[in-house]
Order: sequence, then structure tokens, then C-alpha cells
Amino acid sequence: MSGGTWNNLVAPDAAVASASGKLAYFNQAGPGYFKTMGTRLIAGREFNEHDTPSSPKAAIVNEKFARTLFGAANPVGHTFHMSADAGKPEPVFQIVGLVGNTKDGELREEFVPIAFFPVAQEDDLDASAHFVVRIAGAAGRFTSAAKSAASAVNPAMGIGFRSLSGQIEDSLLRERLMATFVARLWTPGGAAGHAWSLWCHCLYGGATPQRDWRTHRTRRGSERRDKTGPAGGRTAGRSGTHGGDCPRDVGGQSGSNALMASESALPT
Repeated sequence: MSGGTWNNLVAPDAAVASASGKLAYFNQAGPGYFKTMGTRLIAGREFNEHDTPSSPKAAIVNEKFARTLFGAANPVGHTFHMSADAGKPEPVFQIVGLVGNTKDGELREEFVPIAFFPVAQEDDLDASAHFVVRIAGAAGRFTSAAKSAASAVNPAMGIGFRSLSGQIEDSLLRERLMATFVARLWTPGGAAGHAWSLWCHCLYGGATPQRDWRTHRTRRGSERRDKTGPAGGRTAGRSGTHGGDCPRDVGGQSGSNALMASESALPT
């Protein structure tokens, strides 16, 4: 939801990923994530307690991923390879579920192929995590109880909360600013026209809307894309980090009343 993913080349079943030319994006999720977010489960299952470090590597893919690698066929039960560094075997993942397409970073973006891996199979967890919680009733009661529970585990643990609706509102900031400039400040050739040009450059990096991704290598030999977002760290849902000189937005799935809770300094 805040645009934090990594990417790599993939290939279906026994094909070699490094030569496929098919790029996909990856994230991590825990049991119940898709139900909490209201993401449609089309086939297969969500992650559960059977997805452990000792079980076969599992993945849930979105519709775009399935169509890119398998066409119109049901991908559940198939496997895919991910490209690896030279001299290392390509990891293989068993597809256990198919979910609907969702926006990864921005509401304006096109759907991209995404595969989700169970966070329980991650062998190198960060000291921070994001949790997505759907609540009924006042959010204040939940946040207070969550802070107390976190403090009981580790008084030094930092915890913060953010509503998904608020995150979506922030993601629409650029459109609202642009509409304001169009309605009130646009004067071709005048001072306001220069102001519009400057804002357009800052908001979009030029005349054409574009992403500003930074990449760095990961131990999987893939690239992790970090986009400006409100929080950082690995997640049982999604995560991202800040970067860039101008404000960047984050995206989310509309229609959900989920609450984002981010924790840092988790006990090791």
C-alpha cells in the first residue's frame, strides 16, 4: 500500500527465469491479509500455519501475474522460477492462491504482475513490521490496547497507527493540488503560469507523470524497489521507504476500513 516491493525476472514451471524477459514484483503477507484488505480470492487459498520455513516455498499471485506467465490457465498448482545470481540455482515457488489485481504504489498506475510470499517463510526478518487490522467500533480503544500490549512485550518498542482511508487521501494530494492550480492560478505566460510549471515539475518530475524508484540489491539477487511512503520496513502486508526531493504519494485499496499499525524495534 505504500509502494514497497522488490522485483526480478520470473518464468513458469521448468523454464529458466533469467532468460524469460518477464519481470514481476514481490511482497510478503501473513495469514488473513487478503481477507482483511478485502482482496478477492479467486482460486486456491490464503497463507496459513502450514506455510513454514521447512515447507515448500509458497506464493499467491495476482491476475496480472497469472496471465503474464500462464495465459488463461488457472495458475494454482503450477510453479515459477525466480532469477538468481550467476552460479546459484533459481528458487522455485509453488502457487497456492490467485487473487484479484490491486494497486501496488499509486491509484493511477497500471496493474503489474505481483507475487506474494508468506512472511513466515522469510529467514531474514527485519526488526520492524507492518500489520493490517480491520476493526469494528472506535479506533481509539484498539490503538490504546495495542500500545499496552506492545509495551508489555518491550517498553522500548515504538508503535504507530494510520488509517487506510487517510493513506488513500494522501495519495490523491497531487491531483487536488493540480486541480487547484488549473482552477485558480493558470495564466499562460504569466507569473501564475510559471508557478504551475514549477509545481508540475516537482509533482511529476516533468510534464509526464512518472515514478521515482530507487533500487538496491537484495540477497535473492533481485532488485527491491523503494518508493516514498509513510513508513519503512518488512511487512506482513506491504511497506515502503522515503526518497526523492519532491513529495511522492502512496496508494492503497479503496473501500477498506483497515487500520495500518507499524512497529519498530521488535525484540529479537
